[in-house]
Amino acid sequence: MSGSIRRSGDRIRVSAQLIEAETGERLWGDRYDRRLGDIFAVQDEITQSVMGCLQPELLSAELDRSVRKPPQNLDAWESVVRGMYLYSQHSQDSTSNALSLLKQASELDDTYAQALALQAVCLVWRAFQGWEDMGEALEKGTGLTNRAVVLDVNEPWIYIAQLFIELAHKSDADASRAIGRAVELSPNLAYAQGLLGCNHGLAGRTDEALHHIDLAVRLSPRDTFIDEFQLYYAFTYFQAGRYSEALASARAAAALRPEHPNIHVFAIASQALLGDPDGAKSDVSILMSLVPRYSVTHAKDTFPYYQKADQERLADGLIKAGVPE
Repeated sequence: MSGSIRRSGDRIRVSAQLIEAETGERLWGDRYDRRLGDIFAVQDEITQSVMGCLQPELLSAELDRSVRKPPQNLDAWESVVRGMYLYSQHSQDSTSNALSLLKQASELDDTYAQALALQAVCLVWRAFQGWEDMGEALEKGTGLTNRAVVLDVNEPWIYIAQLFIELAHKSDADASRAIGRAVELSPNLAYAQGLLGCNHGLAGRTDEALHHIDLAVRLSPRDTFIDEFQLYYAFTYFQAGRYSEALASARAAAALRPEHPNIHVFAIASQALLGDPDGAKSDVSILMSLVPRYSVTHAKDTFPYYQKADQERLADGLIKAGVPE
């Protein structure tokens, strides 16, 4: 990292850039113009912004490096980098391949806590979509997370994994505790901030949800998980009965990750509750092609709205649009 700072009156301009040391290639750069005001607040704001922007750029750079190698020649770190990228693509094939690489990372280094935690996240995420049995995913995910926490109690991904597990159990208090710990350990990790917002949205705490999802987007506008942020908006707006906004957010997410089933679930339910179930037919077709055995029962059993009324509204929208019960 390198940078500069210039001052003119009560304004400052801070420039920062990330350089690849071996090649001299400029990977990322940005400029921040601020009023001086409280210099410590300005310092914290710029630090937060730089840290949030660097994470996806570093992941992208490391991914570019790792793809030059065949999978069997990857070391543990490279396996996790490629596995995280594949998980972030949110398709059946990509997340299945992610699990294989993350298992490989654990075999190469059985003390790698992040690899274990990411496996748990990926497994439970796939169960939410309908690609894994939820009971088996929770059993395996809990075991992986318990192993990881013994290895590194300060690894944020462990608590993200715990969040996913508690979402499946529909335990707001435990889920809030888990994601709160992840944010405490890594406040500039945009994915953790987005998930904190998601959990608030699932519980009906709309203002808190939007605050943290907005923060995630500001922290990392080109984040690896930017589609998830749009989906978290959809969860939140749907819970609040703001179906037009939920539909727009689901559409934005689908443009980024069209093979993510839950995106289409919310596009379907939002359109149906807006009075246009026929308009949801294309999304129903896409959903059923992605998860042929998807059903309203699966949505009611697994989708982690904490309030039964919200679960019923989601189910009602899916039924009106013709999703099999």
